[in-house]
Parts: sequence; structure tokens; C-alpha cells
Amino acid sequence: MTDQCYSFVINSRDKIAGTNNSATYNLMFSILPREYQYYKVAFAFNTDAAFFTDTYDSVSGVDIVYSSQIGHITTSLLLQASMMTDNSPSNTLGFIERSASTQNATATNHICYIKADKTTNQEIVVLRPAIDQININIYSGTGNTPFVSTNVSGVLEADLPPYIMILQFTPVKDFRTS
Repeated sequence: MTDQCYSFVINSRDKIAGTNNSATYNLMFSILPREYQYYKVAFAFNTDAAFFTDTYDSVSGVDIVYSSQIGHITTSLLLQASMMTDNSPSNTLGFIERSASTQNATATNHICYIKADKTTNQEIVVLRPAIDQININIYSGTGNTPFVSTNVSGVLEADLPPYIMILQFTPVKDFRTS
């Protein structure tokens, strides 16, 4: 018998506040069975196609191109009061990456999209959400710089293109915290 799971589809156009890379959404977490305290969460994520510029670095006067940007998604799911510890709790849902570009190797402003799925991230365990609202933040690299696209000339935009995210919750029957 397979475990029952609950999927929530988030469309960035349905946010109630914020920008695409820092948004708040209303989700009906109240449909999750209350008999389970913990849930495994997996996610998938895809933006619309947009321009993304390669990052350049210089070592001994030679340009090095980083053509596959990574980023990470943080969420309020992991910062519930009962999950706080003396150690710094992580609010990272998972990591995202840029798709391969179909343009030639010399282009520095590529048309591609940002993505993540079960092959790039492990499931995480969270407490059953207590409220029907979630905050999603999408950052470039491992820091706290918002992930943004560029325009056709390579100039940074203010936000990410629209996206779809799927969160899949599976009840954890026998989770032990110690």
C-alpha cells in the first residue's frame, strides 16, 4: 500500500503579497490530517523561460564563466516555534538550478529557466503547518541575494519570471525527534 500524499500547487501569479522572489501565499494546509504531527515534504519548481546572465570571475586576468547558476528556496514551513533549537534552525526547503541553454557557448545572456525536482533535493520533514499561509523566498547562490532574471541586454531585472511550485506532503507515521 502506498502512502497517501497531499499536493499543493503554487502559481506565483496567485501570491497575496510580495514579489516572485519573496512572496506570501494562502494555502489550505487545514486539509492535512491532524492525526499526524510530522510530514515529509518534496517539491518541484519551474520558472517561465527568461534571460539569465552568466557570472564572470577573473583569475590571473583570464575570465572564468560560471554558466550554471544555483540558488536556494527558503520557507516559513521550517521556522515554527516547536522546531526551534539552540542551534541555528535551517529554513532552506531546497536548492534550484538553471536549465541548460540552447544558445551558443559564447552567449553571456542565455534564455533558460530555473528548476528543481526530486532528483535535485531530498525530502525534508516538517511539523504539520499550523496556519494556512506560507512565505517563499528565492535566493541566488547560497547567500541572501534575491534570484532575478535579466533583460535582453543583460541588465538585472527586479524579480524572477513567473513560476509554478508543487509541494507534496506525505504523513510520517512514526517520526521520533530524539
